[in-house]
Order: sequence, then C-alpha cells, then structure tokens
Amino acid sequence: MSMADSTTMLDHINGYENYLRQLVQWCKHTSSDDPYQHLANYLSDEKIKSHHLLITLPESMANGVDNLQSKVDLKYVDIHTRLLELASSSVIETPKKNKALSAKSQDKNAQSTIHQQPNPTRVEKTVPAQGNQCSSCKSRNFPFDGHTFKAC
Repeated sequence: MSMADSTTMLDHINGYENYLRQLVQWCKHTSSDDPYQHLANYLSDEKIKSHHLLITLPESMANGVDNLQSKVDLKYVDIHTRLLELASSSVIETPKKNKALSAKSQDKNAQSTIHQQPNPTRVEKTVPAQGNQCSSCKSRNFPFDGHTFKAC
C-alpha cells in the first residue's frame, strides 16, 4: 500500500490502519503453530508499524521520512501526529486550484525614477570594478569611490 497523490494524509493513515488491523486479525485467527502468528506479533510492534507506515509515503516526502526515522524512540503515535501536522502545515493543492497571482500594474503615467542608462564603462560587466569602488553604487550612479560592495 502506498499513498496516492490524490489522497490526503488523514485518509492514507486511516486506510493504512484499517488494512493493518485486518491483516493482524486474520493472522491471529490462525492456529497457534502457524507462522502467521509470528507475523501478527511482528506487525503489532510499535517500531515496525511506524517504519512500515513511513515506507508507504511518496518519494516527495523523503526528507520528512528521513527526519522521522532518525528519531531514537520512534513510536507510532508520534509518527501519526507528526505526519498530520506536516500535512496540515504544507499547502498542497491540486493543479486545478493553483493559480498565478496577478501583479498590480503600475500607473502608465508614472515614470520610474530607478530606471537609468547603463554605465558605458561596465557594458555586460566585462570590465571589473577597480580599487575601492562599490559596484552596486556605481551601477545606480551613486557615489561609489572609497568603499566596496561588501561594506556598502
């Protein structure tokens, strides 16, 4: 069982728990010497259940899975809670709902005071700045001698 793209984290976890519960119940109803009894005990272990849930998550959550697996005392309740927190804090929308934000256009009559002619001595930045000259101030036609970009 792996998480589908269209499934929410809560639905995935609930589905996982239902499938796991059914499997464990089926295994426990076998005879006492049946190997399925061992599988039921194995799947009931908190650490195994936690790691198995993490394996079912998609590759896009690999970073979160790695962070959770690095925890020393990994309990299923902690994993369950953390996955739901991660899912609720991240904004995951279907492509149909994603829309680009429109920029507010500037008034056509207003002129920008920042727009200037390029410096002819630094065309395409082929000539490096020399000495104590600030490249940022020089490109904006501000006083640029006596300091550098790092000290600007």
